[in-house]
Amino acid sequence: MIKKDKNYKYEFKKIYLLIILIIIAFLIYFIFIILYKDNNVNNIVIQKTSVNNSELEVDNGEKENDKKENKNEINNLKTEDDYVISYYKGLPVIAKLEIPKINLNTDVLRDYSEANLKLSVTKFYKGLPNEIGNFCIAGHNYVVENMFHNLKKLEIGDTIFLTDKFNGTMEYCIYNKEIVNPKDVNCLSQETDGKIELTLITCTSDSQKRIIIKARAK
Repeated sequence: MIKKDKNYKYEFKKIYLLIILIIIAFLIYFIFIILYKDNNVNNIVIQKTSVNNSELEVDNGEKENDKKENKNEINNLKTEDDYVISYYKGLPVIAKLEIPKINLNTDVLRDYSEANLKLSVTKFYKGLPNEIGNFCIAGHNYVVENMFHNLKKLEIGDTIFLTDKFNGTMEYCIYNKEIVNPKDVNCLSQETDGKIELTLITCTSDSQKRIIIKARAK
């Protein structure tokens, strides 16, 4: 009986130890699963965030490209042809010029030519109306209501209004008036330091020199 009891206790201890080892093994297994799962979840979150950030960058890039394209489209529209707002005697008008002091309200023809100058004032050289740069207008010193006969009466500080298709009516203030030789073309310069300027050109009464009126947008 004594031997049997000893063997029984020995077998019981083995079973007890085995159970403990199994429990420890299960605990290790569950701990490993939990850690592995958390790691996968973190990886998924990181990957998802990366994807979202990439999508955001692509989306922002597309929006920036759209903005640039829209801006380019707008700039591409701003040609002489697109500025035409009406017609005067069948000729395209690029802007309307108004000078209250001398009661002048006239169409600015798009195309410069000797024939057109006999009908109204015209755009001369470069520039677009009410845009950065120097928009030059030439006109004869004819004694008619839509010409530049009274340009000589203007003084520094006087107001000029110019209306176009894209910018509407813009107000200008005269800052310089001079009489120059016909060969002096400095008044046509497009270097305006980023400002919007307007130049009016006509002949003196004896047609020997040029009256130049320079104005700047307010």
